[in-house]
Amino acid sequence: APKLIATKAQDMLIHYVSNILPNGFKAQIVATTRLAAARYQHSLAEAKRELLEAIAQVPASLTTKTDDELQSESDWTRFLVAAHRIRNRIEELEIAAVFSHDHKDPESWRQWTDADKRKTHEDPFKLPFDHADPAKRSPLGMLVVKSMLITGFDAPIEQVMYLDRKLDNEELLQAIARVNRVFRDKPGGLVVDYLGLADQLKHALANYTESSGKGDP
Repeated sequence: APKLIATKAQDMLIHYVSNILPNGFKAQIVATTRLAAARYQHSLAEAKRELLEAIAQVPASLTTKTDDELQSESDWTRFLVAAHRIRNRIEELEIAAVFSHDHKDPESWRQWTDADKRKTHEDPFKLPFDHADPAKRSPLGMLVVKSMLITGFDAPIEQVMYLDRKLDNEELLQAIARVNRVFRDKPGGLVVDYLGLADQLKHALANYTESSGKGDP
């Protein structure tokens, strides 16, 4: 459902900009189908465009206020002021998708499905936003997948996974492990559930804690 995906994408972007992006970490979105993955990429890019338009409308008188001085403002206004402080990072933020190919796919999907092009998304996603060497940094901060890159994908800079596809057992454990890889100044990983997987998450987390307790080495 395009409208539902667009609404969830807006929510994901707000959460990401509020909690993850300011600290320099990255995000993965897991969609239920390849079509949903393509729509999520488009919707997230559109949500970013709309957010930048809203940031541009923030009165200059608010941008210089401290958090304490903004307490009387609405939650949305306080969010926009906070986002204004990192607007350059938001402007540079890139959002890509990676999913498998089918010969019936529309031509526009080749940028996400072609094996060579996928590498241009997978490798940069692992790089930090900031580095003295331009070859060792990348603005690619959000990666949408369906099944690829959930298991066996090592990107310690990833801190959050937005789940909109049913995962269970080993696959869900692997998803938790993806965001829980150790990285400097990273307090831990987050799994944000948009599908109602609370019971499966609790079970997987219990198993994960029993098996290691501290994430991947």
